[in-house]
This record gives sequence, structure tokens and C-alpha cells, in this order.
Amino acid sequence: MSVSETIAGRFVIADTEDDLLGRGGMGAVYRGRDSLTGDTVAIKALNPELVTTNPETVTRFRREAEALRKLNHPNIVQMIAALEENGRHYLIVEFVDGGNLRQFLDKERQLPIRQVLRIALELADALSRTHHLRIIHRDLKPANVLLTAVGTPKLTDFGVASMADSGYLTQTGMWVGTPQYLSPEACNGEKLDERADIWAFGILLYEMLAGKVPFAGDTLMATLTAIFRHPLSDLMSIRPDLPEALNNLIQHMLVKERDQRIGSMRLVAAELEAIIQGKPSPGQLGPVNKQERIDLVQLPQLEFEAIVGDALKRYREGDWLALADSPLAHSTLVEPYFLPGEPVTGDSRAQALQVMLRWGIEKLNPGGPNDWLSSSWRHYNILYNFYIEGHRVSDLAERMAIAEQTFYSGWRPQAINAMAKILHEEIIAARELEERHRFSVIDRYQRQASGEQKLLRLLTIFNPEEFVPTEWVYSLAPNIDVTSCLHNLLEAHLVQRDELLTAVRLNPIVYPHLTDLLSPEERSKWHSAAAQLYLDVQTYLEAARHFRQANEYHQAATVLIQHRPSIFDKLQVEGLRTLLTQFRFNELADNPNIWAQLKIVAGKVAEYLEDIETAIAEYGEALSATNVQTKAEAYYLRAKVLQRYNLDESLAHFAYCVDLVERNLLAHYETPNVILMKLLTHIYIDRSWIYIQERPDWHKAELDLDRTEQILRTIGPEDRSTWSDLYNARAELAHHMQKPEAAIVYRQQAWLAASETKNVDLMTKTAYNLGCDYLWSKRYQPGLDYLQKSSSLAKKAGNAQMRGLSIKGIGDCYSFQGMYQEAISHYREAYNILLATKNLNWRGGICYDLSEAFAETGNWPSAKVFFEEGKNIAKELGQERLLHAFADLAQRHPALISDLLDRQEQALLHTREKGNITMQEYMGLAEISRSQAHRDLSEMVEKGILQRVGKGRGTRYLLAGDKPILS
Repeated sequence: MSVSETIAGRFVIADTEDDLLGRGGMGAVYRGRDSLTGDTVAIKALNPELVTTNPETVTRFRREAEALRKLNHPNIVQMIAALEENGRHYLIVEFVDGGNLRQFLDKERQLPIRQVLRIALELADALSRTHHLRIIHRDLKPANVLLTAVGTPKLTDFGVASMADSGYLTQTGMWVGTPQYLSPEACNGEKLDERADIWAFGILLYEMLAGKVPFAGDTLMATLTAIFRHPLSDLMSIRPDLPEALNNLIQHMLVKERDQRIGSMRLVAAELEAIIQGKPSPGQLGPVNKQERIDLVQLPQLEFEAIVGDALKRYREGDWLALADSPLAHSTLVEPYFLPGEPVTGDSRAQALQVMLRWGIEKLNPGGPNDWLSSSWRHYNILYNFYIEGHRVSDLAERMAIAEQTFYSGWRPQAINAMAKILHEEIIAARELEERHRFSVIDRYQRQASGEQKLLRLLTIFNPEEFVPTEWVYSLAPNIDVTSCLHNLLEAHLVQRDELLTAVRLNPIVYPHLTDLLSPEERSKWHSAAAQLYLDVQTYLEAARHFRQANEYHQAATVLIQHRPSIFDKLQVEGLRTLLTQFRFNELADNPNIWAQLKIVAGKVAEYLEDIETAIAEYGEALSATNVQTKAEAYYLRAKVLQRYNLDESLAHFAYCVDLVERNLLAHYETPNVILMKLLTHIYIDRSWIYIQERPDWHKAELDLDRTEQILRTIGPEDRSTWSDLYNARAELAHHMQKPEAAIVYRQQAWLAASETKNVDLMTKTAYNLGCDYLWSKRYQPGLDYLQKSSSLAKKAGNAQMRGLSIKGIGDCYSFQGMYQEAISHYREAYNILLATKNLNWRGGICYDLSEAFAETGNWPSAKVFFEEGKNIAKELGQERLLHAFADLAQRHPALISDLLDRQEQALLHTREKGNITMQEYMGLAEISRSQAHRDLSEMVEKGILQRVGKGRGTRYLLAGDKPILS
């Protein structure tokens, strides 16, 4: 509800709804009026909840007020007042009515050079003022540059501004600022000065000219990687009209090493003014010095060997600075070492080159036991022991039985030559890129302390795409300092944390290279413990996966058998199918009944995925069960699946199942198996449906339903679920016997029984059936009520399939009443839901409904699309009944299978709406000649779409099959 609000008796918000300019996490901004001056103002109101829950936001709010109070500049938003009233915080600033630069760039993309220079000079002047007062903005970006109606820029949002020398990280370790505009030193959390704003300003200039920022990625890590490692793209290739001096200035502003960046915003402003006036650079800015890298690919062999030899020498001496400057450290050779988001520094390049040198040396390892005298080991022993281990030449010469002079003059150069060939070929072709990456990851792992290594191994048991609650890590690794270890692994980029900072995962890139490091004991212990954690949170599929990894096959199978419905409800059926294929009979050989029950689960999965042949085969394997109850269930389920293809075989399975159960019950009549008796009721009910729908035999159907009722009265008078199923079947029988009122009575009994069970799925199905009964009786309102109830229940239960069917039923309700647009809206919604469930059977049916409804409205293109899709599904599934329905639909609407012109479809729509069309009406509708109209209409008559009645001027065209009204 909108209200007015007055702050401090002076600043008025006339209507809190109409005057709302924007709302965010920190609060809202309103258009207001200063009653003292009559000026329009902007009123920033802090969210009152944040005052207690997040005091840091109050600090930011006050910081912005403090910064604006110090600043007085035509290109900085002017602060009028900062107020606290009744526990609420307000900031009153001047109202700027032209939107912001972000909105302008989204619309215009690349701006003209003159406009960029004008905006840039005014902002540079404003930032010079802020830096003079030792205020660093820290969040410079287009959204924080407001524009007046005439385009004058005004800098705003100093909420994260700070005095010089503070960092970009808060005390909680979170960034402030926007990633694409952060400088490299800001990303590293270093102390900042005005050069961080110069970088962000350079990004802003680049974006105004190029229409995009220079460093960006699909993820935060990719963006940080670009900022740290990617070179600045050539702006001149995007904007050939760019003055060379402006391009040079932007390059100086975006130097990654801030000590080499242009030093102050005043210098930036001076350069911009010189560019505008066409004068030379006042700071005599030359081209940015870019270190020229040696082209190692084209380098002569001897020179490349010299570079390799020098790098090995620096490795032995521990000269990290020299290693970092080596051409090898700046080549593609070291790229596999770095992880996404990891800063690339001199130290890290030196480390990467060390690892790659060791990789090259290992490529010379012939394998097997080391033989110091063998020529095959000569190169490896020299390189590894002299350069990596640092052994003295005299010791190596003695071991290898050679003179020291031979080592220096012959064998060492040969060894370097052999290694140089390996490295050179890899730089050219990168044939072993993945192996180098694996070597780097293992090296990182080996350099970690034992606690960190254990934690890395632990995290390999989880899905690499899944974040694991941190509390689980503490639970699974009670004997290590998890807090410290996680901190170190996050610093090393080997572990990642989720956005809420409550869960972690192994870096997906390193995951595949660490999975083999688990010992069998760790694998078994950790997977078993993880399985229990997943069980506790009812994530059953993952629990079963982990039990399997722990070789606890019985436990894994039992979880899948007991919790299959929950896995289905979570739409994890594909994952369940994959897991089931991993089980082998020998894993469960000591309990063949568990194997048979697992086959039943596999059959239900295949049935859900419409893979009927596999379902029949899986249920068939379960028929070998030694347990009568499992065997009977397998026969029962197989009978239901066979019902789609072979009714005779289906009825034979039902008959054998009945015989099997009845014989067992007779053999144990004194203590009958209640579970088997309940199964028998389901068998009778399902078989009765065949006698009701597929092989009409009212007597046999009623006999099965009577048997069901006798059993229920004996063992289950309180089994309201089965009573509901019984009444549902009796209602269907009454419907087919043309007793609609009796059908509704039985269905109401089914609904009452289902409601007593509180079983949402059963209630959903029964409400759906009752709604359909009312529709068939043309009592649309109660039918609509029950179908909507069914849809709500299905949504509550997460049953996508029943929700789709219920919405389809609602569409039927409108379709039966001729309200086709409403019907189409619901049919489309149902189609999208059923499409997601991958149930082809129901999708084929909804395609029929959509095709029919679109045909009734004359939307032939859409009608044809769904007609073809539904017909193809019916063919794929072998659904004769649905194929016949599509054939009937085509007979009623021949245009579905005819290629009509757009104007002919217009004629068809006119005929459907008006009842007929005349030649004259068609000529006016399509704007064509009489002869063309005659040809079009005659063609539609020949195709059986229209019929011609009357003669001469009285000739009219009706839909084929319609009876002409006699006057």
C-alpha cells in the first residue's frame, strides 16, 4: 500500500510506490522533494533490517555520507543531508534525471570519440578531486556514473570508498567492487592507492569505445584469470577511428604491474585535455613497454638448448628470479601448471618452470630399477641427480664410472640435448598437454602438508560438480585441523568454496588427477561414512552410490529398493538407471532375492522411461526369485507392462500370478501372508481394468472387483488406499456401462477414502478421475474444481506427471465448452511439463489435444506441428488407439494433412467462424481475382476440405461434412 513519508520535517516522499526509483539489497532510492527549497531530491533509505543483521552496511552508508560531505565538485553528486530518524538511516542527494552510463551503454554500445573524451575529461577532473582528498572510490563503473538530461556525468555511490592504503577485501574476506573493473592488485587483496581507480577508469574508457570490457569470463574465476593473465586486446582493431594518443593512454592505464601504470588521475586528465586540443602528450607518454618474447618455435636448436641448459642451471642454484625471466617460463610449456583464477606472478612462473623441467626429465626415465652403468639411464641420472637433487659431479662420476671431464664435456651436453628435444616438440605440438597438467597437479599435491593431502583425498570421493557441506568435512576428518587445511587449500586454488561460504569442493580441474591416490582403506571408510550422511538428509541415490564405492553392495541395493519412490519423485531416474547397470549378480549372489528385487526396481525405471522392452526383460529376470512374494510381484508387474503389447500374454501372467498367490495362501491358510493378500487385491483390480477397457467383459470385471472387496473386508477394512483404488475401478466400470451418476458416486467414495489416507499421490489421481467424470457428464464447474484440486496436490507432492495431466484435464474442460484459446493455454502448459518428464505416452496425447484445439481456431501451422509430432510418437510407441484418433482428426480437419496457402487457411478460418464463405467474400479477404479465388476454392473442394452448395450467385462453400441449413 502506497503512503507518503516526511523525513526530518523537510524531505517529502509523496508516494512510496510511484516515487520508488530503485531497490536493492541495501535499501531503496526514492524521488523526493525538499520542502525548504522546492527542489527535487533523491532519498536513499537504508534497509532497517540491515542495521542489526549486517552492521557493515551501516558503515558503508555512513562512509558514503562522509565522502560526499568532503567533496564539492560539479561532476560529483552533491550531498544535501545525512539523517538518522527513528532508527532509520537516510542520505539526501541531488536528483539527477538522465539515468546512468550503464543504461546508456546498454542502448548505444560504442560511443563517438568526442563524446567519450568529454565524459572522460569531466570524470577525470572529479576523480582528481577525490584523490586529492585521499579518497579512493573503489567501485568505479558505468552504473555509478549518473547522467543529467544534457549528458553531463556525475560520479556517485561512494559507499565502498575509503581512505588511501586500504584494501579491496573486507574483514570477512569478501570483495567489494565489481569484478570486471577490479585491478590485479585489488583481486589479490593488496593495499590500494589511487592507481586502482585509474585501472577501473581505464576499463570504463575501453568499454565506452569498444562496447565491452577487455577482461571478462563466464564465471568469476574466468574473469579473474583474464585480469591476471590475458593481454589487453587491441582496441584499434575494434575502433580504427581511435586517436593513437588515446589508445596509448588507455594502455598506460591498464598496465597490470601498477608501478608501471600511469601514476595519477591528474596526469590522466592532462593527457585527455591534450588529446582533445590535438597537442602532444604533456607527460611524453611513449608506447607501453611490452617485453618481447623469444619465439621458441622458430629458435635454432643450439639456442634452444642453451635456454634449457640455463634454466636447469638456475634450478640447481635456486635462482627463482632468473627462472621467472626464462623464455620457457613465458611459453605455452608452463600453461598447464596454472589453475583458473590463480594469479600469475614471477614466483609462480618460476615454480611452474621447475615443475615442467622435472616433467621433461621424467620423460627420459626408462623405467624399471635404476642402473647407474646402463646407457639407457645415463641422461636421466645426470639431469635428475645433478640439477634436481644437486649432487656433486665427483659423486656422480664415481657412481657412473666415468671421469669428471667426460661428465662435463660429453654426457651432460648430450643429456641437455635429449631433454631440449622433448621440450621443443611439446611446445610445438602439445601432444602431452594432459599429462603435463596431471604432473603439475600431483606436484601441487605432494607439496602440501599431510593434513592438506588427506583432505584432498577425502574430497575425491564426492561428485566434482557438487559442493559438500563444510560440517561434513569436519565429521569425516576428525583428526586433522580442517579449518587451517581448508584455508591453505583455498589459497592454493585446489579447493573452491560456494557463494554462501558453507560448502566446499575439489577444484574440478584437479579432481580427475587425484582420484587414484585414495587407499582401499580410505575409500571404504570414507564412502561408507558419506553414504550415511546422505541417508541422513534423504539423498538416497547418492547414498547408494557411496555404499557401492565402499563395496557394501547389499546396503546399496537395499537403499535403492526401499527408497525408489523418493528417487523417482526427485526426477533422478536417469541417474538411478546408470547406477543399476553397475550391479553384478555375483555381488549379491548370497542373497538372490535382493538381486530379484533390484531387477524389479530396474524394470520400474525402464517402464518410467518408456523403455518397455527393457522393462519386460528386467521383470523377466526377477521371475527367478525364490521368495514367493518377490516372484508374484515380478509376474504382476510384467503382466501390467505386457498389457500394452499382448493382452493374451498379459492375462496369462495375471492368471499365473493369481494361481501362485492363491496356492500359497491355501498352503498357509491358518496364518495367511497379509502382504500377499494385499497384492492379490491389486492384481484383481488391475485385471478388472482390462475387462473394463481393453477386453470388455462386465461380468469378469465385476467378479474381480467383488473378490477384491471380500479380501478387503477380511484383512483391510482400514486400508483406505486400496478401497480408493477399488472404488475408482467400480466408477470406471459404471462409466463404461453408461451409468454416469453411479460413476460419480463411486468416484466420490474413492475421493473420501483417498482423503483419509492423506496420501497426496492417491488423492491427486482420484481428484483427477473425479474431475474427468464430471466433464463427461457435462458438469463443467465441479469438474474444473476437482481438476484444479488435482493440479494443486500434484504440485505440492512434486509429481510433475500428474500435474501435467491435471492441467491437460483443465484444458479439456475449456475445450468441451468451445473455449479453445483457454484450452490451448492450459494444453501448452501441460505439454511443457510432460516434455520435462520424458513420458512419450502422455506427450503424444497432449499433442493430439493441441492439434485439435489449434485446428478449431484455424491456426493451421501450429495444428500441423503438433499433429505430426503426436502422430510420430504414436507410431514409435505402437499406440494403435492414438493413431486411429489422429486419423479421425485428419478426417475432420483435412487441412492438417494438406499443404494450403496462407490465404486458403484464412478462408478455412472464415468458414469455421461464419459457417460458410462465398466467392465474393474470399476475393475481398484474400485480395485476389475471381479466377484465382475459383481455383483456390475448387482445390479445397477436391482435397475434401470444403464442400460446394448452391449454384450461380447463390454458391457457398461449407466445411466438408457440415449440413447446409435449409431455408
